Amino acid sequence: MRWNITDNVYMRLSLGRALVPRSDHVTRLLTIFQRMVDNPNPRGNDRGMTDEERIYQSIEQAIGEHRLTPGTRLREKHLAEIYGVKRGTIRKVLSRLTHSKIVEHLPNIGARVARPDLKTGSDLFATRQVLERAVIKQLCEHITRQQLKQLEDYLEQEEHAYRHGDNHQGVRLSAGFHKLLAQIAGNRVTEEFLDEIINRSPLIMIARLGQHPPNGCVNQEHRQLVKALAAKDCAEAMQIMEQHLSHLQNLFNTEATEPSTDLATILRT
Repeated sequence: MRWNITDNVYMRLSLGRALVPRSDHVTRLLTIFQRMVDNPNPRGNDRGMTDEERIYQSIEQAIGEHRLTPGTRLREKHLAEIYGVKRGTIRKVLSRLTHSKIVEHLPNIGARVARPDLKTGSDLFATRQVLERAVIKQLCEHITRQQLKQLEDYLEQEEHAYRHGDNHQGVRLSAGFHKLLAQIAGNRVTEEFLDEIINRSPLIMIARLGQHPPNGCVNQEHRQLVKALAAKDCAEAMQIMEQHLSHLQNLFNTEATEPSTDLATILRT
């Protein structure tokens, strides 16, 4: 049976000790959460996936798609009700997200989506410059036609998302392109480091530019990079990647925006 949040949960959500009345705000919030429960793993089939992994991916994806903003409170009780699981499962998920540094625990506040400062953002992108240049160097030496085709096919998906106005999906695919480069390069250690850093990058962008920043990973730059790799032009590919990451970093060198505390506006699909 389909679990219906709107009918079964709204009377149990609370702010402090007071029950939340069923207002337009709460109805919108629960509608958004219902979508997350109905489709918790938009990436694909979650058959055989544990509740912990399913919820982890759902929250991680909401952050990666700029739907969940830095500073948003993540209360165990509410998340347990949303996903229909025990609080112990939510506690494990939040612990993993904290370990990945995309969630932070603060005294007297609890868990919230991490909100990195400008210095942290600069450090992250400086590290990305080093690691992603190393990835490009590795790719220049051994990338195959099949792997180039894999990159081309991926870019088609990215373009399709932006062309049809699905910016949340586009943002996720743009970040995924950089992860795919690291995966194809074949250095597991580099791939693991980059995966964590790239997952934290959306938090930098949202904290500085708000929930709907411009598309930083310009698709044309991705295409230019693949073209240089296909031509085995390592110098050109390295320069494109360096300029591309500098472009991303320049986007967040602005005044920070205050995060929205209205969950109804930060988890919409």
